[in-house]
Amino acid sequence: MIIREERHEDYNAILQLTYQAFLTLDYPGRQRMDEHFLVSLLRGSKFVIRELCFVADCNGEIAGHILYTKSEILRADGTKTPTITFGPLSVLPKYHRQGIGSALVRHSLEKARELEHSAVLITGVPDYYPKLGFKRARTYGLVLSDGTAPDAFMTFELTPGSLNGGGEFHLLAPEYELAETDNAGFEKFHKEFINKHYHGQIILRPLWDADIGLLEKWFYMPHIANWYEHPEDWIHEIRNRRGEFIFITHFVAEFDGVALGFCQYYDCYFGQQHEDWYVVDNPGMMFSIDYLIGEPEYLQKGYGREIVRLLGEMLTELGAKRVVVQPDKENVSSCHVLEANGYIYNGKYYTKDLSPTLDRIETVISETARLILRPWQESDAEDLYRYASDPQIGPIAGWPVHTSIENSLEIIKGVLSKPETYAVVLKSAGHAVGSIGLMIGDASNIGLPNDEGEIGYWIGVPFWGQGLVPEAVNEIIRYGFEDLNLKQLWCGYFEGNTKSKRVQEKCGFKYHHTNENIPWPLMNDIRTEHISCLPKNEWKEKINQ
Repeated sequence: MIIREERHEDYNAILQLTYQAFLTLDYPGRQRMDEHFLVSLLRGSKFVIRELCFVADCNGEIAGHILYTKSEILRADGTKTPTITFGPLSVLPKYHRQGIGSALVRHSLEKARELEHSAVLITGVPDYYPKLGFKRARTYGLVLSDGTAPDAFMTFELTPGSLNGGGEFHLLAPEYELAETDNAGFEKFHKEFINKHYHGQIILRPLWDADIGLLEKWFYMPHIANWYEHPEDWIHEIRNRRGEFIFITHFVAEFDGVALGFCQYYDCYFGQQHEDWYVVDNPGMMFSIDYLIGEPEYLQKGYGREIVRLLGEMLTELGAKRVVVQPDKENVSSCHVLEANGYIYNGKYYTKDLSPTLDRIETVISETARLILRPWQESDAEDLYRYASDPQIGPIAGWPVHTSIENSLEIIKGVLSKPETYAVVLKSAGHAVGSIGLMIGDASNIGLPNDEGEIGYWIGVPFWGQGLVPEAVNEIIRYGFEDLNLKQLWCGYFEGNTKSKRVQEKCGFKYHHTNENIPWPLMNDIRTEHISCLPKNEWKEKINQ
């Protein structure tokens, strides 16, 4: 891990990091997740202390971020003492419990002391920051602007004695209040953010207090009330989710920034106190789920199937062994959704074993932080058509747009089933979003010996600009050199395909030669192709640097 100052080009990565870091945070009174909105508002603010804004870089990925702004203490005599504060402090969930947050805090405190700042005041997790040397602010006679001094209000004195005399703490950056009160600005920003970074994906986020009105509307809508009897009982459970029903984890499902549905999971060991259709002897083994699509325009479009799939992923990560669901027998759509996710009806309820299967282990050839590379399957036809039907994809890569799901299915059977050809599956989306492959020896388009290979790749337009293609290419490079023991890898791009050129350069390929006036039967035209090369020894030198 390397801790360095934040750079201008880190902005988008920091926004996504902040969003993911706070996505699962919930507490009484939380109205919405606006930390990423706050980061956007503070960009360019005169109150941000740039030399104290740091990122934690883990193997080229920004895993953590801390942001400092100016603050002050208003003394009883009317004088003001300059102080500083930090927040948000963000760490990617997959890097939790690895000391990244504490390292960012300690590093920034030392830099703040070098810059002769007097003290740091924050509101944060009461049990965490004392481990880093923070003290309750009330120890110094300090209060927040509302006159209170809760345990979450803490301070770290950089200059001894600077906090003596107490006073009232004030944030100077108006962006903090704006992030909480500018509802229209938040809605606009959040939709643009989701469309840019998570377009076409279902996101499950915690249910917040501000969502209860929306849930009440949904539960009383005709298409919901048919299957969810006694909506007042459901609302009672949700309102008491931090008390009697704390064992239930609730989510709102969003698509492109729009709330479209609700879902939940719970441990059946605790649920059997309220239900009588199953018996469980131990906690953590068997779970149940519920879901609904609240907005009618999103019905019958596959979103329910995706919600159920995502819940299954969450439960698998929790170590659950089995999921059971008991929908109304007449709710045919819900039954079909469960069956599409591998649930089996046993005569009483639907059940699914979450234990990993040998088949899945054997089909995954490689994984990265965000991707799975696996063979194409006929069931991928719909997802393939979704992206390969976009004219921005195929023609520039040398193949025609797909004209139907049936056409995509034929491509899977005849082209994408060839050896070393893989679907690029985005873990957060749960389906194929692109393709990558190695054409070895005679299978290549440029005529290679049997110990060399040519890499081909593409990814759907909604996922451009996220670094996913270089991530996949770097992994297929590793696979080619280490697992297949190839001596040299090649890539080509057609004239005008600057995106592909940049990918190859990022992954270490160097220009080798150009082939001009190439007949290209698939597109019935003549093309110019630029060829680049990466020898194994150069790749080894690059990764060892």
